[in-house]
Amino acid sequence: MRPLNHRPHNTKKNPDVANLDVPFGSYIAAGVQIDPSSFIGKRVIVKSDNDSKSGSTVVGPEVSLADSVHISNRVQIAAGCELWSGVQIENGVKIGPRTILESGVGIGSNALIGSDVVIGEGSVILPGQKVEDNTNIPPRTYPK
Repeated sequence: MRPLNHRPHNTKKNPDVANLDVPFGSYIAAGVQIDPSSFIGKRVIVKSDNDSKSGSTVVGPEVSLADSVHISNRVQIAAGCELWSGVQIENGVKIGPRTILESGVGIGSNALIGSDVVIGEGSVILPGQKVEDNTNIPPRTYPK
């Protein structure tokens, strides 16, 4: 039995998320691919521009998207990542496996985030920036 605050996503619009519980108030665009083992919080927005040349947004297995996470177009999130509440991810970002983005983190367009990275609360990664594997970025920083 499904919890009362969840409803199945409209599978006619997006068959790629047919097996997910998408909470009321969340939006998963058509063409977005999310592994059924992932968790979606309230007020989550995942966009996709459905451009076959640039690819769609893909969320890997066992990813946790907390409340109020916003993910833009052509984003790739690998397995085992955690995106805490209020995370904002711009277009074309790639995030490696087992990465944690704490509350309020912002990731600029076309940034590359390695695997096993922790980005502290309120930190901002600039557009096009690369964060190496096994990096720990303290809260409220703007690494260069």
